[in-house]
Amino acid sequence: MRVPPFCVPFMSRVRTNPHPTGRRRRADPVLAVISGLLLLFGAPGETAAMGSRLRSEEVYTSRKLSEGYQHDESLYILVSYGLYRAPRGIARFPDGGRARYLFHETYLYLYDSREDRLERLLELGTGRPPGLDVRASFFEQQDDVLYVVFRVGHGSRDEPEAWRAAAWDMRSREGIEVETATSRALLERFHYGGEHRVSISEVTAAVGDFPVREWGLPSPLDYIEKRAAEYADDLVHLRGDQPYRDAIIAEIATGGIKADPAEILGRMEERRRSLEVPYRETYELFARDTMDGLERIR
Repeated sequence: MRVPPFCVPFMSRVRTNPHPTGRRRRADPVLAVISGLLLLFGAPGETAAMGSRLRSEEVYTSRKLSEGYQHDESLYILVSYGLYRAPRGIARFPDGGRARYLFHETYLYLYDSREDRLERLLELGTGRPPGLDVRASFFEQQDDVLYVVFRVGHGSRDEPEAWRAAAWDMRSREGIEVETATSRALLERFHYGGEHRVSISEVTAAVGDFPVREWGLPSPLDYIEKRAAEYADDLVHLRGDQPYRDAIIAEIATGGIKADPAEILGRMEERRRSLEVPYRETYELFARDTMDGLERIR
């Protein structure tokens, strides 16, 4: 039997015990497998710790915006928002792994350009189906009712089950149930463009900088609990993604996390200087938004 490389330390001890006849005893394949599993995953008592090693402790954010529909001063958009822990270590093998989602929902929003504010209109309750993509969406207005249809499956527009339709009465300001026949008709008229359409890049320019609290969405920090010193370390070492670090900075600004922005900035500068080129330049690039955020609240 060929012994896997990770079993060599265990197997070498087994083979040093000679057989009475002078021949070396063959390794037990069952013991070899057990040895390999223990070396890879640890003892049974370490199962919980192993789970934490397979997912990031920090919570990452996924947010996708649809194209918009412009009606007077109002911009209507779909937003798909999720919070997840990213795979790491062997959990990323062989194709990058799967994230563990903690929250995911899709909403219809209104952006009022006169007052520069966001308003959440409808929770569309789609969860996170495998083909969800609000970027594939179509808005259509009929009198005072705004209809929207968007992708929730992998099918084409000839497969209505791969799409979800919703409607909003702009006069009474309430959601309307969409019948199957109406949904099919919307798909038949589905097209990109039109005088009321606003591109994703324009939508992002209009609403992309609004903080999470103004969207009325859960924060990444709602799903994690750390000491203030640990959150400060996350900023210094650029752990998590930018929305995660922005949420920490927002909590520092309001006093929810007791940390000194100036002290954190000093530590980040020390870390930058300690790195060799090109790692220093990489750190500068990825730390820029975090340092700017800390500068604004110091």
